[in-house]
Amino acid sequence: HCNKKVLAQIVDFLQKHAFKTQTGAFSRIIKLCEEKREAGEIKKGKKGCTVPSVKGITNLGNTCFFNAVIQNLAQTYILFELMNEIKEDGTKFKISLSSAPQLEPLVVELSSPGPLTSALFLFLHSMKEAEKGPLSPKVLFNQLCQKGYKPAF
Repeated sequence: HCNKKVLAQIVDFLQKHAFKTQTGAFSRIIKLCEEKREAGEIKKGKKGCTVPSVKGITNLGNTCFFNAVIQNLAQTYILFELMNEIKEDGTKFKISLSSAPQLEPLVVELSSPGPLTSALFLFLHSMKEAEKGPLSPKVLFNQLCQKGYKPAF
């Protein structure tokens, strides 16, 4: 059962914040999509709509859900761009809220990426390459399993 009042409040909240942040992350996402379109990385699909090219992922045995999640991450262009920026050791981010200028900005310094982050970055990079055929997510899946993920076979 859905509380319509709560749902309406959530929609209202999201709409307000979407317009506030439109000059930030949303414009960056739009810019990335436009760059990809200009570079010809987005193919024309049926009925003239544009769809990004999608590369297949090999099933390692009961990894369909894992593959679906990774496929979605691979199509999240902003994730790849941000991971590309943080692959260097000692990357610093300054986070400040324009809606709360009285708060001091938060400065976060990241150490070098660990094995799981590196494996994800390399896999996402491989998904962008032009070679044909499915990719094996074995290295990434093994790193995830080493972090404690236990697949239910």
